[in-house]
Amino acid sequence: MFSNQIQRNKERKNKMNSDFVFGLDRVGIKNGFVASFLLLIIGITWLIIGLNADYVFYYPLILILMGITALIIAIFNSVKRSMMRDQSIEEDPEILDSEQVK
Repeated sequence: MFSNQIQRNKERKNKMNSDFVFGLDRVGIKNGFVASFLLLIIGITWLIIGLNADYVFYYPLILILMGITALIIAIFNSVKRSMMRDQSIEEDPEILDSEQVK
């Protein structure tokens, strides 16, 4: 039972550190910036091709909105990770200093 709790805690921590990529992690894309730019490129390309053929597709607009949303989420996650990294770097020297004093 205790090992299951440890495993669940590790899975939660991994989920918190990962980016939101709209399910693209199943095909190997785990970075939010890559996923957002991929969605934006596909959406813009599809919209331009449709407009050149005198068609207006609505799905590319949805892809573009999803790409913008993924980009904003990736930026927030990047800032959050950098703040957590800075906090962990600040805590480590204090621990080392206290160990050296003893």
